[in-house]
Amino acid sequence: MQFNPWLGLMVASLLASGCSVDDDPSTGSKSNTPDSGAPNSDTPDSGVPNSETTDSGVQCKLEATAAATAPTIVGTYTDAYGGTQLIGATTWTMGTSVFHLWQVDNVQLFAIAQNDCANPCYGRDCYGGEWSRFDWTYDAAHSLWYCQTAYAAASAEQALQTPAANAQNLDTGCSGFPWSKLTPTS
Repeated sequence: MQFNPWLGLMVASLLASGCSVDDDPSTGSKSNTPDSGAPNSDTPDSGVPNSETTDSGVQCKLEATAAATAPTIVGTYTDAYGGTQLIGATTWTMGTSVFHLWQVDNVQLFAIAQNDCANPCYGRDCYGGEWSRFDWTYDAAHSLWYCQTAYAAASAEQALQTPAANAQNLDTGCSGFPWSKLTPTS
């Protein structure tokens, strides 16, 4: 049997639908119920489909549906720090961190993605379920560079409204830091 990528996108879209997590201000606890308000018997652990608890104990829910357009830079790369960057049609993976592509603009060279719930924490900072913006550009020698302009936006809209990185300044144009060069692996 041959793999059908459109079926995979449909399944991902279905998995991305779900319910909300509501805070109970009177008790300070979270109530995990579907949007209808009824308990969800399909998800006994958390009560929230497509959700899990991050390393910091925070409830995380993936909302991103697959982007309609794949980035033109799909491929496997080594970054300036020797790490592997795998850019696919629906995800951008950096080492063990996965970002689910929600919107891709191959003209303005950016992507908006939701951070996977299982992404590792850095100290006390956990960004699972939050949103990122990736900008990319090419230098005069046609080398590919990227900047993760936003990494902890509260929503897709907030990530989308994050100003683009300065592609004219690869030394400090990534929010005051250098852009990262991506070298294709063979």
